[in-house]
Amino acid sequence: MSQGDEIGADSPVNVFGMVEGNMDDLYRVRDGAEVIIVRAGEI
Repeated sequence: MSQGDEIGADSPVNVFGMVEGNMDDLYRVRDGAEVIIVRAGEI
């Protein structure tokens, strides 16, 4: 659960990977938007 300015899940989650590099684009995703995660090299 997030506390203060910390970003975190509101419910239990399974961590299945990690993000490398700049995450600035993710901060612009609107609440409720669909986000598709793909394996690196599959795009």
